[in-house]
Amino acid sequence: MIEDYKQMVDVVFETDFGKTSVFLFDLEKYIYIRMGSVIMLPLKAGDLLPPTSTSFECLKTGEKVERQVGAESLGVAYTGVAYPIRESGVIIGGIAVTGSNEREYALQNLPSLAKDLSESLEQVSAAIENIAISTQELADGGQALTLQSQEVNEKALQMEEVVEYINSVASDTKVLGLNASIEASRAGKPEGGSQL
Repeated sequence: MIEDYKQMVDVVFETDFGKTSVFLFDLEKYIYIRMGSVIMLPLKAGDLLPPTSTSFECLKTGEKVERQVGAESLGVAYTGVAYPIRESGVIIGGIAVTGSNEREYALQNLPSLAKDLSESLEQVSAAIENIAISTQELADGGQALTLQSQEVNEKALQMEEVVEYINSVASDTKVLGLNASIEASRAGKPEGGSQL
């Protein structure tokens, strides 16, 4: 089910022109990663969630976790934010975003830049919540689509039977027509063959 959120990772990644790193994770490991061009964390799909990560902490608390990390760690200061993803009220994983705040540090953490980042992340959070709510609706729609495709398949089989019947009748009609032609031609000849 958490794999259904991969498209959301791609959307978030593209909104920052590939600079922000975005991570989709289940309850144990990262399952999909789009690594940005600025923050290069040493992570790959399949890696277990580090106990010190925002991803791990958001699963543990069930809440949004935001953390500022200084440049001493990766050479670039960044903000990491992780959000839990719930289906039917149960946490099934989450999504994490890391964005460079190098500019903020370079400009003595200007409040307006931090506010913009926070607002953007809150918009992402709202979008994720909306996707979580619609997941059940998509599942129900998928079941309905399966039933409809089964009905279409049954109708196609019925149509195939009708076409076979029509082909059979057409073949019989051709044979009857051929027999009628032969009989008509025989009826036109005198008995005993032609007499010259």
